[in-house]
Parts: sequence; structure tokens; C-alpha cells
Amino acid sequence: MSLSIEPCIPAGSLSSGARQPTLLTSDGGLLLRPWAGDDAVALHRAFEDATIQYWSLRRMTSRAEAEEWIAAAHR
Repeated sequence: MSLSIEPCIPAGSLSSGARQPTLLTSDGGLLLRPWAGDDAVALHRAFEDATIQYWSLRRMTSRAEAEEWIAAAHR
């Protein structure tokens, strides 16, 4: 299957151990970046949403669990 858009980062660059990129949408309305420790509260709150619980196999029952998930993402 071919992509209908050009990749914005080179293939394989996210798994090379290099620092993860931050990407800003062209209209400046959304910044995509790696998780940060301060995101744990928002991440835990998001996993309390019924729709996320319906579609996700993961459960996140505490802020500590969210902090661990973020730390694991950095490893």
C-alpha cells in the first residue's frame, strides 16, 4: 500500500534511539511532542473517560500508573 502523503520524518528515525521530534501543525493549533512527566494528571484523567475505556485495552487507575507509563515510553 502506498502513502497518499509524503512522510514528514524519515522511516526508522523514531526507533533509532534519537531524541523524539516535536511537530507543530501548519496552523499552529496542535503540538505533537513526547510525553512529559507533567502530563501524568491529564493522561490519568483521559483514561477515566468512558469512550477511551471502551476502545482501549489499557486501564490507568492512578496518577502513579500514568507516571510509570510515561517513564516507560521514554525507555
